[in-house]
Amino acid sequence: MAEYLGLSSPPEWKEVDRLAALQRYDVLDSDPEVEFDNIAKVASYICNAPIALITFLDEHRQWFKSRIGVDIAETPRELSICAHAILQSELFVVPDISKDPLFSSNPLFKTEPPLSFYAGVPLTTKDALPLGTLCVLDHKARPEGLTAKQADALATLAQSIMSQLELKLAIKAAAEGEDFTRRLLASSDDCIAVFDRTGHLRFMSDGGMRTMEVENFTAVQGLHWTEIWNGISSRDIDDAASTAEAGKTGRIHGFHTTAKGRQKWWDIVVTCIIGRDGFPQGFLCVSRDITELRQTEQNLRKSEKRLRALVDVMPAAFTSPQVVWFSDLEGEFTYCNDVWHDYTGLRRDERDVSWISVVHPNHREHILGVWRSHLARSTSFEMEIPIRRASDNTYRWFIVRGQPLKSEQGKIEQWFGIAIDIDERKQSEQALSESEERLQLALQAAHMIA
Repeated sequence: MAEYLGLSSPPEWKEVDRLAALQRYDVLDSDPEVEFDNIAKVASYICNAPIALITFLDEHRQWFKSRIGVDIAETPRELSICAHAILQSELFVVPDISKDPLFSSNPLFKTEPPLSFYAGVPLTTKDALPLGTLCVLDHKARPEGLTAKQADALATLAQSIMSQLELKLAIKAAAEGEDFTRRLLASSDDCIAVFDRTGHLRFMSDGGMRTMEVENFTAVQGLHWTEIWNGISSRDIDDAASTAEAGKTGRIHGFHTTAKGRQKWWDIVVTCIIGRDGFPQGFLCVSRDITELRQTEQNLRKSEKRLRALVDVMPAAFTSPQVVWFSDLEGEFTYCNDVWHDYTGLRRDERDVSWISVVHPNHREHILGVWRSHLARSTSFEMEIPIRRASDNTYRWFIVRGQPLKSEQGKIEQWFGIAIDIDERKQSEQALSESEERLQLALQAAHMIA
């Protein structure tokens, strides 16, 4: 009878998990490999068996990774003794197949000469999932089974098979990881470079070679970083390296030429590579070409400078002061032209002094309420505000208009507006109103006399 423990008890693992593990090792239908063939030969020799197999079982078949003494490459799973062996945690032995009720009628064992003895050890993963077996077979029945030394050797060889599978899986994962890293580095236009402790170049990514216009890495390999970053001072480079060695991120902004002499601006991030001993081993440097960004920033600064010059001279074309202002999303001014500062006496560097401080105290609460309401609703506004003049501390009326400035995505980034002195108009309107009141009183008095 077969020497097994409780085949009627269900295994602790699930078949779907076992098949997934088998798929992960990617061993089915692979080419013969000398490492596995040698293990099968040793198993055959130690157990004094003419047949030795390394088997793996999928849903429908038992496939032989290595086979000694047989010519066929696979058998149906339902006819396999190994399908029973994987249900055990240790050695599974059938001393006399012809007398075992489970296997005596199996056509696979009625060959000439017939197969009469089976001993197999499951090939089990670290998660206790059996993938197949290492087994030996004999044409003679062995009532005594295997010796203790043979059984121990077979188990050790089974562990060696799993070690080989784990090693191949690790090599495959490392290769895939290396390939992914290579493709990742190649896809980035950032120049990713590695320098040793002395600042000499040891590696540059494919994307970095494109950006730096390097055709052959050997042409730059070993160059000092002052030669690579030829337009940046050695002091700036040393400072960035010292910062990196201190466990922080070093940063350099500057220009240097490519291998073909083209000048570009770069943002360079420097970090320290720590060795297994815990000490700095080298430097990882990521250089990003910011030439276009820098040009855009320069153009923006020029445009801003022209705009400020324009708004500062704008009031000369008007008969009354005209304030141009920008504010943040909280409603505090971020920029005003010279008219505002000359009129209110507030300095540009007085960031902690709000514009509301120069509004007439009797009107502040109302004006703030209206202003905040428009901020919350993101709507344009127009209101009249009395603002104090620094030269004589008098309040003059201004009409203030504002509107939100939005990005291309429709998000409000800041507010823009103007303020125009309308005090004379207000006085004229008040004088006219008072004149009309006097006229109405005179008419009423004349009507009463009549």
